[in-house]
Amino acid sequence: VRTAALDLSDRLESFLRQEGAVLELSHENLVRMAFVDYLTGLPNLRSLSERFEGEIKRAQRYRRLLSLIAIDLDGFKKINDRFGHLAGNAALKHVAGLLRNFFRETDVMGRYGGDEFMILLPETPKHLAEGLAEGMRALISATPLHLEEHGLLPLTISLGMASFPRDARTAATLMAEADAALYTAKRAGRNQACFCRPRTSKI
Repeated sequence: VRTAALDLSDRLESFLRQEGAVLELSHENLVRMAFVDYLTGLPNLRSLSERFEGEIKRAQRYRRLLSLIAIDLDGFKKINDRFGHLAGNAALKHVAGLLRNFFRETDVMGRYGGDEFMILLPETPKHLAEGLAEGMRALISATPLHLEEHGLLPLTISLGMASFPRDARTAATLMAEADAALYTAKRAGRNQACFCRPRTSKI
């Protein structure tokens, strides 16, 4: 993927110069554009997918633990509809900043959808991941967003969590279990963390 991104950067730079563009985009900046979410500064879906596959393979090979937290900002559409898309963008950046400061340097976080975030927790058993998820939920709930024209805007998140190998043994099934737990949290009323129920077998 990185090779393709570098090739794209070569062609894009050539095109911009042929068109007399003023911008001077370096390889580093163009690669960053391919792997980093422009709004939040967190890794994007492409980068997350790459890291996710790598962490799963490492956990499988060395029999390590890995937990995954899926996060959804509650009522995001209502924020956009009531206060406008700039407020929605501010809410996403606000949540991203809190995520970045809350989780550990060894954790991998990113934005993988419109108002959806993902946290990979290497070397983390399920009970510790549950505590981190609940702590993140409480922090968001206690830290409203300040909008200049509207004052303080309370925000909440819903979280779904699953762990390898207890809940799933592949990247796809781990993501599916975390997503299922997330939707359980949303259906149960939002602003809560739900965890995958362990099953007797998983492929």
